[in-house]
Formats: sequence, structure tokens, C-alpha cells
Amino acid sequence: MKKKWLSAFCAAALLAGVPGSAAAAPEDHCGTCYEVFVYSFYDSDGDGIGDLNGLTEKLDYINDGNPESETDLGCDMIWTMPVFASPTYHKYDVTDYKSIDPQYGTMEDFDAFLAACHERGIRVILDLPLNHTSSEHPWFRKAADYLCGLPEGAEPSVKDCRYAAYYNFSREAQNGYAALSDSGWYYEARFWEGMPDLNLDSPQVRSQIASIAEFWLDKGVDGFRLDAVTSFYTDQQQASIDFLSWFNDVVKKHKPEAYLVGEAWANQQTYAEYYTSGIDSLFDFDFAGQEGLIARVVRGNLGADKFALRLQEAQELYASKGQQAVDIATTAAGNADDASCFPSDGKSGRRYQGGDPAGLCGARKAPGASFLCHGYPDYEENRGGRRLGKCRFFCR
Repeated sequence: MKKKWLSAFCAAALLAGVPGSAAAAPEDHCGTCYEVFVYSFYDSDGDGIGDLNGLTEKLDYINDGNPESETDLGCDMIWTMPVFASPTYHKYDVTDYKSIDPQYGTMEDFDAFLAACHERGIRVILDLPLNHTSSEHPWFRKAADYLCGLPEGAEPSVKDCRYAAYYNFSREAQNGYAALSDSGWYYEARFWEGMPDLNLDSPQVRSQIASIAEFWLDKGVDGFRLDAVTSFYTDQQQASIDFLSWFNDVVKKHKPEAYLVGEAWANQQTYAEYYTSGIDSLFDFDFAGQEGLIARVVRGNLGADKFALRLQEAQELYASKGQQAVDIATTAAGNADDASCFPSDGKSGRRYQGGDPAGLCGARKAPGASFLCHGYPDYEENRGGRRLGKCRFFCR
């Protein structure tokens, strides 16, 4: 079975790799990226939580720096899920964008990890949630304390508290808003009440975001994975695209070679429009998940010729929106919320797992970039109390 679906992928890749159907993507943006949930990847100090030193210790598994090696995955990029200070295990609700969460280590640990990656030729991109912060972020706490202390009927003033303009507050209960204690105020929090949405129209907020991006780029980070780009402005697609365009300009002006990839949960025609922002890549969710095109090929429900055609059509669509678009037709690694995503055979529930990285990567003959592996779905090994996240390997 493995040979059958691998052959189908390789055939599709060769068919789709015909030059001339789309604008050529930058060569350094095409490769294989390994996604890591640091919390469960590898625990170096025995406290039961993965950390940056553990990730550094296991870099040889991802890429040992030897291009001739056959014992590593050969990935040339790592995407870390958020590593910033946060009160939750997933860390998508940030309290300090310019620090490392203590559960993961120190800034010195991050610097050592980054240096070790670059020594091996691995680029590093950070998951950067910009739609919201944590409700424990100092910005929100200061705004909340100020609003709760206002006399009844008084209107807030940014002269008294600039942070009151950092979020979207209202005196009226609205869909997607949470109550601010019993103050009579409400704040936008589309994901949950612990993640208040930022006011991305605020020049002060944009200045803070630019400063955050520049801080990490100056450290040597190679780019960012942008969370929930369709949620920047609720039900306002063009506003979200415009913000993405602004952020892309900020990053590329500071570091032209930086790489940006966005998560846009929508149908293909919708997320294709986000390429007009100038962003390098978007996860191609039409190919993802148990019912996606890749899973259908694995199960034998879609032929290699039709898969190749869909790849070519996708390339042409994205090139018409952004001439340097780098497609990421992944099974599900673009979605940090999908903990168990590798395609199964649809009958026994058994998931196909590739045991030969060199063979599977023949599928990378298709244009674009490959994103693979979560570090968190399973704990396959427990060595002396140290967890090593099991990786389901795949290429697109």
C-alpha cells in the first residue's frame, strides 16, 4: 500500500512540476518545514514540559547539518508554535511578545537554539498571533482597570489611558463580545474571553506590532507564521487583506528575505485573495485533512493525473493573485489546532506513516513548500521521564 500511494504522489509531483504554468517562486522559500509544539517535543530538565533546550538537543533528528545524511528528516526550516510568555499551554494568548515563556526556558536558550539551527542551515519562523493578546497582557489589564474605574456615564480618553484604544470596547453587548466584569463595558473577544481582540486600526497598536516583528527579525529569526489572518477584521475580508499587506511591507522593508506564511481558514477562492497582500505563502486547506486531496490520493480515491491537475490549477490561481506566491498544499500541518491529522485508510482507522524520508520527499518535485509534522499528537517515547513527540512524516 505504501508503494502504491507513494508512486501516485511522485507521479503527480512530476506531472505538476512542469515549468511555465505559474510564476517561479523564490528558491529559498521552497523547502521542507518542520512544525514544533515545544511544550511536548522534548523535555530536557525532567519537569514534564518540553523546552527549547530539548528542541536544540534533538535538532539532529530534524536536520543534522550533513546534506549526505540519511538518518535525519532533512528539513531546512522549523516553525515553532508560540514561544512567548503566556498563561496557557498552547501560548496563543500572549502576555509579552518580546520574551520567552519561562516553561520553555530563557532568551539565552532561544538564542542558542537559533544559532544551532543556522549552523545546520535551518531557518526558523515563529508563530505570531496578532489578532488578539491574553486578557492578562499588561495592555489589556491597564485598559480594563481604567474603564472599570470610570465614573458612571464618563467617556474614556486616550489621554488618560492610551491602552483603552488598543482593544475594541463597547457599552453595548454584541455578538463576539465578553463582559468586562460588572463594569457595564464589553470587549471584543471572538475566540474566547481570555483572548481580547486588538484594535488593528490603532496607529499605536500597529507601531507596537512593527516593533515586535523588528525585535525578532533583529535577533535573526527568518520570518513568521501568522495565525488566523481571516480574523484580523471580523467579516471584513478586504480590511484583513489590507492589514496583512501592511504587515508584509513592514517585515520586508526591515528584512527583505524574511518569509511569511498565513493561516486562512476559508475556501480556496477566498484564501487565494489573500495573496494580493504580497504574503509569500498560505496554507492550501483544500489539500488538507481527512477529506482533502492528499488524503484522497492516499486512499486511492483520486488519481495521480487529477491530483496533478489540481496542483497546477492551484499554482495558476495563486500566481494570478501574487506573482511570487509559494503554495503549501499540506495535509494539515498548517493548522495548529488539528492534533491528529495524518490521512487514514478510511476503514481500519490506521494512519499511513512514511518510514523513508528520502523516498517520500520525491513528492517535493511539485512546486511550492512542504510543511510537515506536529510534535504533539502522540507521546511515542518516554525515555527516563523525558517525552519525545512522535512525528508522522509526510511530504506534499
